[in-house]
Amino acid sequence: MNQLPAQDYLLTCMLDYRQVPCVFGDQQDILHRISLAESEDRYTSFTIPLLTPGFHDFALLAIANPDVHDLDPGYRLNTDFNYLYAARLVLLAGNQPWPTPAIEYAITGTKPVRTTPPLNGLVVNREPPAGAWERAWLTQDAKPEETIEYYIRMGNDSGPSRSYAVFAFLDYTQIPLDGDDQWVAFVALPAGTRASLPARLVAPSEPGVHELMVVWAYDPYQMLEEPFEGSSRHLTEFLDYMESSIRVAITVSRP
Repeated sequence: MNQLPAQDYLLTCMLDYRQVPCVFGDQQDILHRISLAESEDRYTSFTIPLLTPGFHDFALLAIANPDVHDLDPGYRLNTDFNYLYAARLVLLAGNQPWPTPAIEYAITGTKPVRTTPPLNGLVVNREPPAGAWERAWLTQDAKPEETIEYYIRMGNDSGPSRSYAVFAFLDYTQIPLDGDDQWVAFVALPAGTRASLPARLVAPSEPGVHELMVVWAYDPYQMLEEPFEGSSRHLTEFLDYMESSIRVAITVSRP
């Protein structure tokens, strides 16, 4: 259901935190565009790729405002934790047992060594490690195919211990966090800790405004209910949120 004025959305599928093509109707897409009128309801069928046996996390993302490239700081700030909607599922393929996948953490949060403004969330910026973690990164000028280094700053100053899956998109297509082959990073944030993950991207070759967005998913690879079946099953206590950073406008100039 579209609760906003008439607009387009991009639908995309994430399987185990990797963007995969799905079949929407009779069309296979990485990004599937739909146009909705204000308050319009629509049911869209889709088919996911064939699963290997085992436990899988799956999410269908709906990305709003995909064609807005406004450089105004007010718009950029408004994209923080906004314009991204996610439906998350646990998929169990094949026969039992379905062991929970082992998570290898790329980084674990540590207690901050200095007093700073509270950070309970995700911030993407280019500040040096000793710089202002909370400072927003809104726009960036770049040359075609220029390498841009940045940091993904995460804070859990006042919440319970949590883990996250972190991944990035450029123009809504997933890109490796390290510019090479790190498609997802799992991060552990004990209560009262922060973590900083270095990242890089290669600017597109096409001139224009391009959109960088980092997403984190709470509590990856958690059962929705336990035990799996039977009258005694109950919902587990975990968060199925998926939240996005500020969309950073990468403006590529003509060579």
